Amino acid sequence: MAAKKERRGWRNEKKGQKWTKFPGVYVVERKSKTGREIKRYYIVFKRNGKVYDEAAKVLIDGGPDKRPAENAREASDWLSRRINEVENAKDSMPQLTVAQLWEKWSAGKKGTRGFPSIDSRYRMHVGRFLGAKVAEELCNFDVTRFRHDLEQLELSPSSVKSCMSLLAQLLRWGGEQGLIQDPALRFDYPRFDNKRTECMTPEQLTRFWQALNEWHDQHVADYFRIMLLTGIRRRALAAVRWEDLDLNRGFLALRAQTAKSGKAKSVPLPAAAVRIFEAMPDNGSVYVWPDSVGGFQDVGGVYGPRIRAAAGLPRDFRPCHGLRHTFASMLASSGKVDLFTLQQMLTHATPAMTQRYAHLADDALRRAAAVADEVLTPGQEVPALASAE
Repeated sequence: MAAKKERRGWRNEKKGQKWTKFPGVYVVERKSKTGREIKRYYIVFKRNGKVYDEAAKVLIDGGPDKRPAENAREASDWLSRRINEVENAKDSMPQLTVAQLWEKWSAGKKGTRGFPSIDSRYRMHVGRFLGAKVAEELCNFDVTRFRHDLEQLELSPSSVKSCMSLLAQLLRWGGEQGLIQDPALRFDYPRFDNKRTECMTPEQLTRFWQALNEWHDQHVADYFRIMLLTGIRRRALAAVRWEDLDLNRGFLALRAQTAKSGKAKSVPLPAAAVRIFEAMPDNGSVYVWPDSVGGFQDVGGVYGPRIRAAAGLPRDFRPCHGLRHTFASMLASSGKVDLFTLQQMLTHATPAMTQRYAHLADDALRRAAAVADEVLTPGQEVPALASAE
């Protein structure tokens, strides 16, 4: 009885299906339009977590031509043959390491938006700890230890989750492509508040500006000054070219290739940011912040933690995203910028993304309303509200 339940769990029952006395063999009986009885024999078996459910056949004169099996015994012989083929194919398949699986997966991703950060995440963390391991042989303990190793590096919970998600994606893709048998591991991701809003206090902001003024490379310091003054995302700002600047109008064009939304945007530049760009010397590159090989430099990723330390900011303050939050929080709390305008300045795709700053805008409105008490009721006793009773 248990065997029958297991077999039924492998697949959906076909109309007219009957199991034969041969294990793993069933027959489907139907009638043709002319009323003739038609029997089709099928086999079903499970190997390495995969269910094979297919029509039973017989080789003609040793093959390669085949014909449908005409009875249950022929179908049973075909079942034995197919099991051997699957097992032999599995034994002959080379076992890929996580690094080899990454090479195959990344080959089709190079040049796409966002790949550089994924590539960096793999090289610095996933490949470092698990690259040499056979993908199919990974177990839940390996995943737990991988998370522990990442946390020992004092990575943020979101970074730990991103690394674990990349590993899960690799294994799932390898299984879908038939390159490996997906080990179906359990990923216990760290939990964190992804909507956390960071904003420097006035004292921290003063220390941050002082750290930038004292930094040994003022061109690097200018990167963080512009980020704080505009709220532009880390990668989008690093990829800015000289031709993207319209300093006469006070606008900066963000390219679709580096924009999070994948769409080109223009953001306004405050007068202080315009002056910073105007004072920059010509570096001979198409990029404002170039690297040594003709591309742009990830200034935020390289220098952000160092400048955070120099400014004495908390270790959990994200050195780039925190500047973006500080920019947005202070504009919203000023009461001079409405949320719709703030959404455009932050290049948020939807108003919902800007709503995290709504309470700050409400605080500004309440402060404005409190002015009415001061200027409109001089020396007047305002009666208290009547009791609900």
